[in-house]
Amino acid sequence: KLTITGVFDGMGGAGGAEGESDFGSGYTKAYVGSRIVKAAIENMIRQNPSFAFHSSFKDILLNTIGERYQEELQKYPPKSKGLRSALIKEYPTTLAISCVREEGNKYVVDSFWAGDSRNYIWTPKGLFQISKDDLKGDLDPLQNLRDDAPMSNCVHADGKFVINHKSIEGLSINDKFLIISATDGCFGYYPSPMDFETTLYECVKYSKNMDELKQKLSKAFAYVTADDFSYSIAAFGFGSYKELNKTFSHLSDSNVLSYFRQRKKFEEWIKQRKLEKENRKSYILFEPN
Repeated sequence: KLTITGVFDGMGGAGGAEGESDFGSGYTKAYVGSRIVKAAIENMIRQNPSFAFHSSFKDILLNTIGERYQEELQKYPPKSKGLRSALIKEYPTTLAISCVREEGNKYVVDSFWAGDSRNYIWTPKGLFQISKDDLKGDLDPLQNLRDDAPMSNCVHADGKFVINHKSIEGLSINDKFLIISATDGCFGYYPSPMDFETTLYECVKYSKNMDELKQKLSKAFAYVTADDFSYSIAAFGFGSYKELNKTFSHLSDSNVLSYFRQRKKFEEWIKQRKLEKENRKSYILFEPN
């Protein structure tokens, strides 16, 4: 049995130029790129689902994407405009795909990615990122919230790119978990990864079924993001949504509440220091001669 989640995020900055395509005129190369890559991979898997079990699935993805790009470039040749910045790409998009397959009495999760879209596994022990953002400077997620580094790799039609792969084993067939693939519009505008995890907890807790969960997540992401967003979620080991809700809706069972308690103390300390500083300034300003 095989389950796949995936997201693709066209990079508007690198692929903002408009061109002709099967979608018509007026669409950016980023818009077209994310959609043709998604469609090519989806069609390949539907026609040959056994490919996803293959040890060289990463190479199959690369070949599938490369062939689709060549078709697009032949059908709609790019217009040459002389010198062009190295930052500009043809049909640039991120990619994040997770393949979950059953092997005997265990699950194996294969995470594939290019760019800054992410794959997560969410277990009762917490939310774990199972991809690593392709960023210049090799920053971790917390550092990048502050520095916002540019991407060092993405899927595009201009030349070579890398699809990263990580395999996760050790999950029993009796384990309960969720797999989440998400573009940066879902998580990139929160103050911390813990805020993103809290949003997931709260949306699960106050939803009655998967459709309602989808509505609440989309509303929550739209409230904080300054970008568009896409996400794909698959649940494993649950007999009903009620069981999923019971498993994941208790913040007290995670380390997240501990983090927020410490952050609240720190924020109160900062607030008090600012108040003391302002009081000292006022005293000096109005001190009589």
